[in-house]
Amino acid sequence: MLDCLVIQVKPNEALDMYWIGPGLIARDDNIASCLGALQSALHFNQLHLKIDASAVSTKELKSKPTPCPFSGGCQQERNDQYPEACKSTPWMRFSTSSPGEQVCWYAAGVKALSNPANRNI
Repeated sequence: MLDCLVIQVKPNEALDMYWIGPGLIARDDNIASCLGALQSALHFNQLHLKIDASAVSTKELKSKPTPCPFSGGCQQERNDQYPEACKSTPWMRFSTSSPGEQVCWYAAGVKALSNPANRNI
């Protein structure tokens, strides 16, 4: 399921988006988890940027529901009985986690970007 997301604009201005892999980079579960967290961190950052390069606060993101890019194929989501946050505000999955608790890839990506002293995103 996971390796590399490719996004290209073709010469005719058509957008092409596809995954390459799996197993090209993420050859074990640990590396796959790290890659998933990295991709999630990038996705979370991208949500904060408007087309005019201005920023959107995380609080403002709640008004624009955005599903987790891994929703539907995430074991942690299944284990947690498909919480609504996965379909609309996946960054909130981090805010309810405890230190050392196993979290999904998206929560791990947000956690990597967050100030440990500020757990209220």
